[in-house]
Amino acid sequence: MDWTILNEIVDFRELRIEPATIHDLGKLARIMIAAYENLSYQYLKKNLGPPGYNALKGHMDWLACDDYRKILYKQKIVGGFILQRYNNSLFLGMIFLAIPHQHQGIGTYVMNYLENNPNYDKIVLNTPEWATHNQKFFEKIGYMKFKTEYDSNLGFNLYFYQKKI
Repeated sequence: MDWTILNEIVDFRELRIEPATIHDLGKLARIMIAAYENLSYQYLKKNLGPPGYNALKGHMDWLACDDYRKILYKQKIVGGFILQRYNNSLFLGMIFLAIPHQHQGIGTYVMNYLENNPNYDKIVLNTPEWATHNQKFFEKIGYMKFKTEYDSNLGFNLYFYQKKI
């Protein structure tokens, strides 16, 4: 994987969010695999992610059934996210960034982008119980944990968060 390390502060004017296309799926899949496996290895010393994360078919299904978006920085794909809409709620199924682009404010930029949508009353998302960094991030930007649910396929709890917008 050709990861270009950024030696500069992110110029948020160079960030774009666009619908993903079938031509983007290979790149998005590679970024998602690296991001989720890096995170899970840090906490659990094993590589894992949500069902379908490491198979092109999973990404094709998300593109067909959900609102799959790519995050571009200086016209290069650096991440993505998957949305589902339920009545007046927006469910953020996944969000992922290329490792060199993490911890630079891009995730906060994406969350602000989602929160500035007048068509929804709240945003709902989940994160694994072991991903404490994710939990701290979501809580820092105003999300409240409202539910814990055991996922028998994954073998651990998921913490659900929401924020009224």
